[in-house]
Amino acid sequence: MEEGTFPALETLERILDHTVRTMEAAKAQVFDIAEQAREESRTVEEELAKLKREIEFLIAENDRREREYRKLRQRLVEVSRNFSRYSERDIREAYEAASEMLATLQFGQEREKLLRKRRDELEQRYKNLLRTIDKAESILLQMSVVLDYLKGDLARMSEAVQSALSRQLFGFKVIEAQEEERRRIARDIHDGPAQSLALALLKVELVERRIREGDAALAAEELRSLREILRAALADVRKVIYDLRPMHLDDLGLVSALSKHLEMYRREGFPAVELHVVGEEQRLSGPVEIALFRIVQEAVANAIKHAEARNVSVEIAFLPHVVRATVADDGRGFVPEKVRDGRGTYGLMGIVERAKLVGGKANVLSEPGRGTIVTVEIPRDVGE
Repeated sequence: MEEGTFPALETLERILDHTVRTMEAAKAQVFDIAEQAREESRTVEEELAKLKREIEFLIAENDRREREYRKLRQRLVEVSRNFSRYSERDIREAYEAASEMLATLQFGQEREKLLRKRRDELEQRYKNLLRTIDKAESILLQMSVVLDYLKGDLARMSEAVQSALSRQLFGFKVIEAQEEERRRIARDIHDGPAQSLALALLKVELVERRIREGDAALAAEELRSLREILRAALADVRKVIYDLRPMHLDDLGLVSALSKHLEMYRREGFPAVELHVVGEEQRLSGPVEIALFRIVQEAVANAIKHAEARNVSVEIAFLPHVVRATVADDGRGFVPEKVRDGRGTYGLMGIVERAKLVGGKANVLSEPGRGTIVTVEIPRDVGE
């Protein structure tokens, strides 16, 4: 399976990312609304203050005009009642003055009424703007909290998605590796023990023929050849069994099994494969020993077969609470991120996953051209 074959998980990640971007855009819009409302509230507040001052001045003017109008009306009444004392002109002037003041007073009162109505409208508008600002600020606070949570959750979700992708990719690779391993075992048995046993069967038939012919010397020679064939077949079978499960691991422990395994590389022409033991060697639980053995086996195989390393150093450290295995090589190296995000190097992915399965952790340090260091720490009490 190649990368990109899990569209559901990738779509989920895109949806989450789109949600965050949409909320950030919405947050910016709400912020703009709040700023516009705040700016408008300042304008309304200034206009309202100016209007209140104008109303106060107009009230004072209307009170003054009303007092003046009452005086003019009294003057008009007095003039109207005393025709003998005042002339027609005096009466007309008193009437015109009272009428003019009344008109001015009525105009002022009407203007005061309009200004009061405008004031009430502005006050209501101002209150609405303040409520809008409060709501916008509350929404902004809530959106900030949600975004912070969602961004953190998105990061965790992204890690989970990547982990899920890696695990599923790794799962398919494990299945492929298992099938490949079965094919290899079948090929090894077919090319090794099966061929030897077929040849041994022919040798048995030849021995029977020689015995029937009475040729004891040739029969003995065929038996000696048959013995060598069976000895080689037995060695091939033992090699297949060792590849499946090293017997030394159960009988003698981790260090002995690794020593035997690395000796195989030295016999095949890789002399610079060394094993170092730190601390007092102790037997570990079965899950820990098999995990460490397979991890070291995989790391050394990667170093020799893929990284083309000339020198490989294996260290097993028995520490108070953990067992640490370190495999360092001087090979070609690689980019560790390709291991973490599931692109290639499935052997090293297997190391990381195998360590997790027994409660441990694996760390891979590498750089192109500068070799690789694989470090694995597993608690000693796992499986006890």
